[in-house]
Amino acid sequence: MNRPGRRPALGGSGMRGIGGPSQSRGFARVAVMALIVVAMLAGGWFAVTQFFGGGCDEGYCATSLDVDPPQGFAFASDVYEYRGDAPRIPEGSSIEIDIPIAEGSEASTGLSFYRFLPDEGAWDHITTAEFDETGERAIGVFEEVPATIVLMQRDTPAGHAAAFLNPGDTLHPQARDDLTMVHTRDLTPTGGGGVSGEVSNVELRADQEHFPVLMANEEIEGAIANLDAILESSSSRTSHVQQIVEFVSDAGVDGVNLAFVDLRDDQRTSYALLVEELGTELDRAGLRLAVTLPPPERTQEGIDPGPYDWDVIGQAADLVVMQPILDQSSYRSDMPHILEYLSEQMPLNKLLLSITPYAVEKGEEVRRLQLVEAMRIATQIEVEDGKPATNDNVALIARNLDQTEGLSGMLWDESTATVAFTYRDDGGRTVWLENQYSAGFKLEFVTAYNLGGFAVDDASDDEMHGNLWPALVDFIQTGEPDLARPDSDTLSPQWEVTGGSIEGGQRGVARWTTPSEPGTYTVELRVSDGVFTFQSQTEVTVEQREEPDDADDAEGE
Repeated sequence: MNRPGRRPALGGSGMRGIGGPSQSRGFARVAVMALIVVAMLAGGWFAVTQFFGGGCDEGYCATSLDVDPPQGFAFASDVYEYRGDAPRIPEGSSIEIDIPIAEGSEASTGLSFYRFLPDEGAWDHITTAEFDETGERAIGVFEEVPATIVLMQRDTPAGHAAAFLNPGDTLHPQARDDLTMVHTRDLTPTGGGGVSGEVSNVELRADQEHFPVLMANEEIEGAIANLDAILESSSSRTSHVQQIVEFVSDAGVDGVNLAFVDLRDDQRTSYALLVEELGTELDRAGLRLAVTLPPPERTQEGIDPGPYDWDVIGQAADLVVMQPILDQSSYRSDMPHILEYLSEQMPLNKLLLSITPYAVEKGEEVRRLQLVEAMRIATQIEVEDGKPATNDNVALIARNLDQTEGLSGMLWDESTATVAFTYRDDGGRTVWLENQYSAGFKLEFVTAYNLGGFAVDDASDDEMHGNLWPALVDFIQTGEPDLARPDSDTLSPQWEVTGGSIEGGQRGVARWTTPSEPGTYTVELRVSDGVFTFQSQTEVTVEQREEPDDADDAEGE
């Protein structure tokens, strides 16, 4: 994307540019800032603009700070230091600062403002930057005036942070500031080779790219039949290519993501030719092509790419997104072999590794689950005696985490680098939970193989998903994966009752001494995936214990 372009109105920003408070820039706020902020900061703001016009009596001046940028980043401007006492910005207000982009810089996307923390000897991300109308200066919105300031850009091959979004969904709040591109699942091919659907209206910055996704798969009614017709001949392919280019050009987006999956083996060549022709025509129109492909499969004979020519597609496309591998039992052992194979087929700096926020269950089949669904399984409660009496000793059982019955319990699985648990149902099942911990270990492959970045296959603001974003944002800002593991104590089941007392429970079974008074009591089980805690409750009726009478005692003697 060229530097000048659409630039939405700037709002306030948090100090790290992630999930900060949204600030209105309406007339009332602007008027207040004009009376308070601008009046209060007239000297400071004038000094900034005066310096960048050529003087340096006060305000920001170029400094010879001899500190390298973080690994994976490059300076895109001089380092500036504020001389004198920086003015204070009133709480709830903000100020724009713009600085020139260094001559010779190839920066076109992904610029951010950083400050240097001398006590820590480290750079700290402040906020993302936007280009002015000339494309020669970068603008940021700040809630305080930093002592030092510099523009940086990712300079590693792992520079793309892509997000997939379904129509009608909104981006996760932690995703908005740091993504480089958004792919909206909007379009399907028609029987005549046309394009059906409307491009989602997603609020993006000028430096964030938008790729609507053109999809065909078995889950979309009629899509595979339409795809068969498109791939049937060279003329039908060319017609489809022309209609795609026309549609994308008219939509005013940056390119298109072609996600034609569930192909037959005999369509391998025809599909590769379609991608090759589409890449050429989009390039002529100043647009870009991304292609989403299922991951190759590792077999005993080697790597099976299926009906996809990764060589041709990898050369023709600007980016290739590899869909997530769901079966975690072989993920970490298979991925190195898959990536080694792909390194011989295409430039790996074009490849984006997909990461999913969904949990995965493996039994006879492998299926995706929302995190809430998985934790509903984990928090099922069973009471040993269906009708306990007062002053009784009763077992409370987390039926799917009961380690005394040979189940794993909730644990960090080193072999898969996920939080996981096993349970008995139809012969036994394993559930792997995706969250910030597992995401960090998947991002490890991005840096180890110098991939083009990562893609989140569902970046919506959905509380039922696992929370990947702390790891993803940290990776975007530092270029290094966070290989932290959850505290094992947080994964142990926790029990609570509204009467009586409880002992144990960490292995999935707690002993409940019931209260001396009959009544209905609540048993609560809390289980964590290391990030969020989930709970379930059940009501248990405790009956009065029947005491033997004296006659019965005497007769017994």
